[in-house]
Amino acid sequence: KKASVCATHLLIDIPYGKHVKIKTKERANYLAKKFKTIAKKFNMKSKVITSDGRQPIGNGIGPLLECKDVLKVLENSNDCPKDLKEKSIKLAGMLLELVGEKQGTQMAKEILESGLAYKKFHEIIKAQGQKRLPPLGKYLRHVKAKKSGVVNELNNIILSKTARIAGAPDTKGAGVYLHKKLKDKVKKGEKLATIYSHDSKEAKAAHNFCIENKAFKIKGSH
Repeated sequence: KKASVCATHLLIDIPYGKHVKIKTKERANYLAKKFKTIAKKFNMKSKVITSDGRQPIGNGIGPLLECKDVLKVLENSNDCPKDLKEKSIKLAGMLLELVGEKQGTQMAKEILESGLAYKKFHEIIKAQGQKRLPPLGKYLRHVKAKKSGVVNELNNIILSKTARIAGAPDTKGAGVYLHKKLKDKVKKGEKLATIYSHDSKEAKAAHNFCIENKAFKIKGSH
């Protein structure tokens, strides 16, 4: 696909984990070698990395919620998802180094934190035609912890299906927002996630599905 549009440089990230398509690091490494071989045959400079796919990057699952995560990173907001910011800088840095820059990560960090990335983002929006952001789903359901402890597992597949039941991605303002992620401490009754939907029945169905299928697993004794 990338070769068909005459791409000259390629960066591929292969997440692996229990609840994603690629289950093991060994399988991810095998695929990474395959991608490198194919890229070489098309005379593309490439870098393929494997990454921890045990949980989503960022807090939002669904078009608008994910968009809000990205905006917070671009705006250098203090409450932006730190994992999304770090991975964005890491991948952008790798691409810069792939085209010859020696300190790509540092350059990417400076471009983001100086506000240049946000400025360019607005230039792209202006060129493509600005649109209003749709509203978030008005029907909310909170997924709460049944006991205190530490989050030791998130089921990406269940979380993704929960967002779909709520209406995403067809309904842009529907989805799931994560309040807690791996290794986070949580108290009984505390919010783990919030489900957004424009339909009360879909919100309820998504909430029930998320709880019944144990999207979150908490290690604790209370």
